[in-house]
Amino acid sequence: MTRRFGGRAVVAVVTAVVASGCAGGPPRHVPAPPPAERIPEEDESRDVGPEIPVRIGLHWEGREFTFGSDGSFVLSSSRSSSLDGSRLRATLVAGDADGEFHVVDEEGSAVWQGRGPLRVEARGSRHLRAGDLKVRGSLEISARQDSLFVVNVVPLEDYLRGVVPLEIGPRPAEDLDAVAAQAVAARTYTARRLEQYTSLPFDLFASVQDQVYAGIEVENAVADEAIRKTRGMVLADRDGLVEAFYSSTCGGRRSDIAAVWPHREVNGALRGGSDGSRGREWCRSSRHFEWRESWSGAELSALVRKHLGVVLELPPGSVQGELVDLKVVKRGPSGRIAILEYRTESSSFRVPGDRNRWILRRSDGSILRSVLVELNVRREGGRVVEVVAEGRGNGHGVGMCQVGALGRAEAGQAWWEILRAYYPGARVRPLRSGDLPPGRDAGA
Repeated sequence: MTRRFGGRAVVAVVTAVVASGCAGGPPRHVPAPPPAERIPEEDESRDVGPEIPVRIGLHWEGREFTFGSDGSFVLSSSRSSSLDGSRLRATLVAGDADGEFHVVDEEGSAVWQGRGPLRVEARGSRHLRAGDLKVRGSLEISARQDSLFVVNVVPLEDYLRGVVPLEIGPRPAEDLDAVAAQAVAARTYTARRLEQYTSLPFDLFASVQDQVYAGIEVENAVADEAIRKTRGMVLADRDGLVEAFYSSTCGGRRSDIAAVWPHREVNGALRGGSDGSRGREWCRSSRHFEWRESWSGAELSALVRKHLGVVLELPPGSVQGELVDLKVVKRGPSGRIAILEYRTESSSFRVPGDRNRWILRRSDGSILRSVLVELNVRREGGRVVEVVAEGRGNGHGVGMCQVGALGRAEAGQAWWEILRAYYPGARVRPLRSGDLPPGRDAGA
């Protein structure tokens, strides 16, 4: 079905309700390097190009969502009909557990009804509004039980324009090579993650669960240039695309992937090691390079009761009592905690590596910056009364250190040199059809 909506300012509100009521000044331009500096590549005839569609989950929980356009747009599904109008306001309501829903205008009149997915496309050079975001590409809306799924279908390179400025921050033109390295890492991460969620109608979350994405309004000239000069380039080894993880600040020591996430495959491109000599670490300029946190025994006991069971996926109520000891059982090669043991009055629990960051939360509720940390535990009367953490870095430490990349760029390293430093053994090459799930290079 096709319905056309015209107008200067179009807004729509989307609400899903289950019938049963239950369940869930611009920086200066920096030119690209001359051709002689470009990395030689082989077999470029197999490149798939930059227009691969990526499906981004903008909304996946809740019953209400607002969408619209800065101009006219089209709603379409499998049925054929059309409607022209202006200043439309629509509400999507889930009618049953199978995803029956309808769209209504601002006066409450229904303009569409069905099981979806409903496709929303802006006409001409206009763009769509999806909640608080202004986005390129199209939207697909569907409902399942008590939740709406709103998906932004956008070409890969346009998706990166809404990711790179957030992941590495707004940077001056002098940092272009670091931003270009970030663009390649983010592109590689994206291509490898297509169709990772078999039970969801999208490839990546628009959040820290994958990569933070905020559409058009975060785009900037430096990031756009970085994306353009690395267009279609990814990181790969003999087995294909690498898992191009990255984090803010490694604290001078990168971590092996197996030491942080034991369930993931060991990969030579994600080996740990020092990142600069002592006192001259590439990320030393970071405000997170060294830090200190402290908790009283009561504060930490409350955090353990609240978060440890969730992190270990234990039944509710499994963690009880006060904390009586906290002990590092094992460290990885980088010095990061590999296993931390929590002993309460009733039980003991061992938590692997990076997961401890979600338990040892800071006073503002945010997670611990890193497990590259020394824990000084003070006990009295058989209980923990104070814990002081002295740590380095921010993030998991696997792959590229973003502040380190900025330091390397400031020292004159090219973007491909930065990538080789952080993903040893990987090479930069064009994205190819064989890197993708079947059919995705054809616009699926």
